[in-house]
Amino acid sequence: MGIKIDVDDVVEPYVMQAGSEVTLRITQVRKGINKSGGDYFMPVFEVVDEVGAKEFSFYLGIPNESMTPKQQNAAKYNYLQFCNCFELDPAQEWEPEEDWVGATGQAIVGVTESNDYGEQNVIKKFL
Repeated sequence: MGIKIDVDDVVEPYVMQAGSEVTLRITQVRKGINKSGGDYFMPVFEVVDEVGAKEFSFYLGIPNESMTPKQQNAAKYNYLQFCNCFELDPAQEWEPEEDWVGATGQAIVGVTESNDYGEQNVIKKFL
């Protein structure tokens, strides 16, 4: 079987301009354990209606006893802001890898650059 794909409409992947207000959709949620042994979830976002915009993620550390009270509060605050943005009840028990995928919300993005990934968007503020 042969293959022929029309690539005339291909858009080079790009990051959204810093300060842009965008609609995000959660495409997947990764989970893991950080260097300190704490659990985290990392939702991955796509920018709705921007076919060339690169996907990016956001680290959500799960509060635990090894954190200082200040770190626990910061983790809870980030979680609350995330839930409010995506209209998720923060008091509900979730299976993030299943329940959060497809949720949409608004955010203001920034831009950061790393040696590993080049330019990437980051969340500046959940709306």
